[in-house]
Amino acid sequence: MFAVFADLPEGLPGRWIKPTWAPRDLAIAVEAIGIGHWHATYRFHPTTGEPLSARMAGWELSGAHGRPVFPRTDPAVIVLIDDGADRVLLAQHQRYGGQPKPAVAQNTIGASAQSTRQGRYACIAGFVEPGESAEAAVHREVAEEVGIRLDRLDYVSSQPWPYPRSLMLAYRATADPSQPLALQAEEIADARWFTADEVRQMWLDSADGTPSAVRISVARFLIENWLEEEGGR
Repeated sequence: MFAVFADLPEGLPGRWIKPTWAPRDLAIAVEAIGIGHWHATYRFHPTTGEPLSARMAGWELSGAHGRPVFPRTDPAVIVLIDDGADRVLLAQHQRYGGQPKPAVAQNTIGASAQSTRQGRYACIAGFVEPGESAEAAVHREVAEEVGIRLDRLDYVSSQPWPYPRSLMLAYRATADPSQPLALQAEEIADARWFTADEVRQMWLDSADGTPSAVRISVARFLIENWLEEEGGR
């Protein structure tokens, strides 16, 4: 398999990835996008400052001196928090606050674009910091962004997400809804507890206006699984 990296007018939007593709084809597409982002951002050696050139079919970058540079993967966590009953806590990031806007290209290589996630509430997520376990990162991110303590935390699944080079580690958690929310002003515009009907209307009924990449995301997987649980009660 070969990937050709070329300048595109709108970059490389994630919505061209189809949720109906076979797992093998999805894996190839995600791998190509991840390597493309790596080549676009790692142009100079991090210790010598020399220009880098590709070798090993693009899986290594090297300069005249110094050790070869390999692709990076940054661990990130994402968590869906329920109240132990029939609601989940979702937050709206500051950069997505406001009213929904027309769908345009997003998550592009070499091109900036307006997000189609305007106005949407989503799971809390963040990057794992150096010296931190994934579980500790979940507790920290939740405490920082919405100011509550989790009572239960369970690992669910993982997903490579090459925007630009993340490995998303997905969790389910439970928290006492009587805890007051304390929002991180520079990160979170709003956060609230939602019922299954409200979540379904926001995440499923509006699917036609949502990029297909969102429909194959681990965030969507967490939410759909919770809705199935609620529907089976």
